[in-house]
This record gives sequence, C-alpha cells and structure tokens, in this order.
Amino acid sequence: MKQFTERLICYAQWPWGQPIPKMRNKKKQKKALLMTSSACPAFIGRIAFGGTFRTLKACADCLGAATAGKLYFGKVAIEADTPLSEPHKQRALRAGRHLVQ
Repeated sequence: MKQFTERLICYAQWPWGQPIPKMRNKKKQKKALLMTSSACPAFIGRIAFGGTFRTLKACADCLGAATAGKLYFGKVAIEADTPLSEPHKQRALRAGRHLVQ
C-alpha cells in the first residue's frame, strides 16, 4: 500500500514558489469505497487504525474520486478461510449499491 501511495505523486504538481504540492485533478468524477479489515474487533480497529482511512481518502482524492462510503470489518481472518458474517455481507452489499448509484 505504501508503494502504491507513493506512486500517486504523478497526480500532483509543485508550482514554483508554493510551499506545498497541488493536485492536478480537482474534479471528483468517480466514486470510491474505502474498505479495510483486521483481526481485532471493529471498535478497536477504528480507534487504533484511524489513519488508514485518512490515507485511503487521500489516495481517492489524488485519483479524482469522491468517497462514497467507508467499510471497516473487524474480527476477520481469525481462522483460515473464515467467511464474512451475514451482517458484514449486507453492509458490503448496501455500500456497493450506493457506489453504483
């Protein structure tokens, strides 16, 4: 993920005399669904890994995408080949529908 994020630099420009770079693509013509998971419970993950969504949002912004939703799945892959729970599947389905509207 770090390498992917670093390679988004081509979507920015650093005008002469400016203190920070500016994004080339300012139009939000696409939608992005930000999604992450971990083995820890969701409420702990949201607190401990809050920077992950900030990074994903920055990546979406670089690519000209507006955030259509965020999904965080906790207690995932505690055991090998664990399927998503029914509530997780329903949340993903609702988010996907929102993404394509």
